[in-house]
Amino acid sequence: MSRAIAAALSLSLACACGRPHAPAEGMPGLSPLVLTELPSPPPADPLAAVRGDLDARYPAGTRIILKETDRSRLLSAGLSAAGGPAVSPDALRVLFAGKESPDGRWAIYESPLRGLPRRVADLGQDCADPAYISGGRVVFSCRVPGGGWALHTASLEPDGAGVRRISFGADDAADPFPLPDGRILFALLTGSGGLFTVNPDGTGVEAFAGLHGPRSGERAVQRPRPTGDGGVLFLSAAHGRSLHRVEMSRPMAARASLADGYRDVSSAEPLPDGSILLAADGGVYRLRPGGGPEPLPAGAAVYEAVPLVPSGPRKGRPSAVVMSMSTGTLLCVDADLSDGVTGPRRGAPRAARVEFLAAGPGESGALGGSPVEEDGSFLVDVPADRPLRVRTVDRQGRAIAVSGPLWVRPGEVRSCTGCHEGHERMAPNRPLRALTHDPRPLRPGTRESPP
Repeated sequence: MSRAIAAALSLSLACACGRPHAPAEGMPGLSPLVLTELPSPPPADPLAAVRGDLDARYPAGTRIILKETDRSRLLSAGLSAAGGPAVSPDALRVLFAGKESPDGRWAIYESPLRGLPRRVADLGQDCADPAYISGGRVVFSCRVPGGGWALHTASLEPDGAGVRRISFGADDAADPFPLPDGRILFALLTGSGGLFTVNPDGTGVEAFAGLHGPRSGERAVQRPRPTGDGGVLFLSAAHGRSLHRVEMSRPMAARASLADGYRDVSSAEPLPDGSILLAADGGVYRLRPGGGPEPLPAGAAVYEAVPLVPSGPRKGRPSAVVMSMSTGTLLCVDADLSDGVTGPRRGAPRAARVEFLAAGPGESGALGGSPVEEDGSFLVDVPADRPLRVRTVDRQGRAIAVSGPLWVRPGEVRSCTGCHEGHERMAPNRPLRALTHDPRPLRPGTRESPP
């Protein structure tokens, strides 16, 4: 335990005065709230939060409190700043990002409702956006060498025991949150932008929303949250910071705008009764279905508000990662399929070959390629745990289109419908020529025909 946290013990007890073992009590008709309180009004620039600037998002003096009917309890005692709270599935603990001194780095902490926070993940770089997942683990985003952000998981042991990196794209990944089926929903802050899903072991990354549509490439999205009725809420900072909803059944289709009239919505959390808990313009509100926002007496300069309610055990997913392998396998059904936005234009020549391009920071050039079968399919082994792009070329070696960044984990066998297809498109139901042979290794060159 650090000296700063130990020195804050009396302050923590004072904030939890009276009935030290009583359950947390909420305001009438509402559960207790976990709040991020700023020392001053929220930042004027909503994009500061999206760009990963934690010191701008949570300036010194920002704290995590438990707001009950008639009192508040400090959960981030001993920390210079804290933010981004997430409630445990049993509603007895709270995760958040914090730092012990103004010039220190951000790490992941967990606090009981009564007591002092303990550090559960510190990778030597700034970490933020924690959430509970299955198997006694947490997921969070963390800076990596080169300055970008990547997703990691860790067991709930002191100082980040069992830390695993699970995203390897070229763009910053942040704001992870579990879906009911066990996948993790997250946002890309740079590059193509939008929302994506990935399995807890880093396999099966897929575009979810904000791509392949009228608002494709929306970079300023954050805080995705699944609702209890099949929707997903998220914030968009393209014009101010506003609240939107898409449907799990068709996330690439039209979205609905919610909570219109607020200049800056900084957090939105679904409530069990179908309403939404908002932190907007420094205050806290409950937005009921079909009704207007109801102000809640939560105090001034509130940046984030999370209900203290149990959510039940998190669902897990089996792992397909084989860490002893250095490659993964990619199966594509038809390299010529296109969404008409990022892929080949109508009338483009058919792909004869695919080339895999290095897509990491400062990287360029082809790593190798493979021929495309006559039916458009290909099956190839590619380097694992590194950012890649796929370029399709015609029989003359001319580039047709380049995909967005992707990665595969060691031993993963990943399939996709096409290199540039819309992500709500079903794969054609037909035998694939690529499945008549073993995965091909990447080979240099620009022209090659299937044997």
